[in-house]
Amino acid sequence: MWVKQAPRALISRMRAISTQFAPAVAAQSEMDEAHDHEDQPIWGMSNPYDKERRECLLCAHKIVIDYKNVQLISQFVSPHTGKLYDRHITGLCLQQQKRLQKAHIMAKSLLLMPDYFKDLRFVKDPKLFDPMRPQRMNPY
Repeated sequence: MWVKQAPRALISRMRAISTQFAPAVAAQSEMDEAHDHEDQPIWGMSNPYDKERRECLLCAHKIVIDYKNVQLISQFVSPHTGKLYDRHITGLCLQQQKRLQKAHIMAKSLLLMPDYFKDLRFVKDPKLFDPMRPQRMNPY
């Protein structure tokens, strides 16, 4: 195959131009090396996009659930069905939800709480959460 080559005069002129701009290229590479450390990630920094850790309502206030505290248990009971709200609605952690379930069962078995509705004495208690706006997504 025959390849057409550039004339020698053009090649010598290109070499002169490339050596003429060589100091600028060298200075640019020195600047790149000097500023190279600024582009490195900061390792000790926390992630600004992390969500804030939500703490359970009972754990945050260090409240101990007892089967005799019927007023506290009734705040987690539906006024229509008498059943406990699920964890995703109440925002409780797993341990506190299990303790609440055990206390609720114990209070119902000792007839401290009604089975199928919320006790009328506690219907007007302040709401700890909104059942229509769950704290977490429904796991089912």
